[in-house]
Amino acid sequence: MSPEAEDYVYEDAPLVEVIAEVRWQLLPIASMPGAALDPLFERCHQELLKNLEKNGFPYLERLVPPEVPHEMLSGKPIFRCRRAAESWPLVQLGPGILTINITPPYEGWAEFRSSIETAIRSADKAFGFDSNFLAIENCEVRYIDAFTKLHGMHDPISFLVDDLSMQISPPTKVIEKLKSDGASVLPSVNFRFPVKDRDNDFIILSASNGSSNNMDAVIYDLRMLHSGPSKEVQSADQVLTWMDDAHEHLHIAFEESVSAKLRKHFGKTRPVRK
Repeated sequence: MSPEAEDYVYEDAPLVEVIAEVRWQLLPIASMPGAALDPLFERCHQELLKNLEKNGFPYLERLVPPEVPHEMLSGKPIFRCRRAAESWPLVQLGPGILTINITPPYEGWAEFRSSIETAIRSADKAFGFDSNFLAIENCEVRYIDAFTKLHGMHDPISFLVDDLSMQISPPTKVIEKLKSDGASVLPSVNFRFPVKDRDNDFIILSASNGSSNNMDAVIYDLRMLHSGPSKEVQSADQVLTWMDDAHEHLHIAFEESVSAKLRKHFGKTRPVRK
């Protein structure tokens, strides 16, 4: 989608969730494999929670009992902030991780981006992105879609091939010898590749069998990942610019993946603020 193109959403989009995520480097604990310290989180997370409260996310939930040591929770959310109970979008915070999540109704990237910016700016004010004390390690934008019989999904493998442009083939001889009669072959595929002309950036396309609204579904997970640390994505401004670019790339990935037949199930497109 070019910068001048009009952004839009589908009336009946298969969207389940959009996630924007930032992770920063932690200090490993040599004596405790898998554990790590986040000194900034210990010192500054209360300030970040206050910043989020002041900027429209006052409803606080604690996801982990306070007696659980934080060094055992590296990379996992401890707090969740919302505008009100059960509302979306929401912001999650833990040692080394900040995520912003939204589920439908989704009114396009521009609206969601305002919540992303609130969270990133609040974290920057508390933690100090682009400082000697914090190195951003990964950024990610992720779109999760679910395709059911309402989208013409009846056989997962043929759906992946015909409607999501994924060329896969199960091992015929193994299946003939070992598969139970009448059982389905349920696929799980994952493709990862570097993004053209972008250092440290990757597109990840994953599809697997699942369920949505009590129906069998193919879950399509599209991600763009910045794997650092790098000088290009350290400040709050750089993070936000990178996420805007990631949205553009994932829009292309989705539109180029789905078949014309599948797109007909999404209904009409509706312009939204860009």
